[in-house]
Amino acid sequence: MRRNLITMTVLTLGLAGAGCSTGTSNFIVPTPLPTPNLAPPASDGSGTVVSPSGTLPPTGPPGVTGSVTHGQASLTLSGGLSQTVSFPTLGAPAIWSPTPGTMTLSWTGLDPAESISVGGPSFTGQQSTSSTLTLAFSVKTPKGPMSFRSQGGECTVTLNPAQPTQVGGLVFCTNLKSVDGSVTVNAQGSFTAVG
Repeated sequence: MRRNLITMTVLTLGLAGAGCSTGTSNFIVPTPLPTPNLAPPASDGSGTVVSPSGTLPPTGPPGVTGSVTHGQASLTLSGGLSQTVSFPTLGAPAIWSPTPGTMTLSWTGLDPAESISVGGPSFTGQQSTSSTLTLAFSVKTPKGPMSFRSQGGECTVTLNPAQPTQVGGLVFCTNLKSVDGSVTVNAQGSFTAVG
């Protein structure tokens, strides 16, 4: 046992002396590398693998949380034009997601020249048209199709309900000029779109 103790002492002193040499040494102390997280993904017990980040892969297009596939609208005009128009078909694509989301909804009439659309950020309640919330419609007249567009507060849009698969609303316009400026109308109407 004494012999083993002497051998260990000589080896220890020899290694210590090698580190204290006054000459150049080729001994390099390695820098520790970061340890990667090698934990395997966990299972939630149903066989589904749960990502370590806690996120799930997306199941649909970003920002689209609701969908609508059919609907209808109607509009009654007074002033420079006096008529009621029905728009029985929801146009495609119909983009709708509840607030905070977006909407681009349009309905078409029995005549292809007739349509109504509303677009902008989604909301609940009532808002006036603006540079971000627009209302547009085209109707057939004895003089041909006539288009109107509101983005300056001439119209208000009310959304209620505003659910993921159901949206409905009212429109009300006062002194709205046609795009060509030849006719001024008042308008009131309603619309629905459901999934």
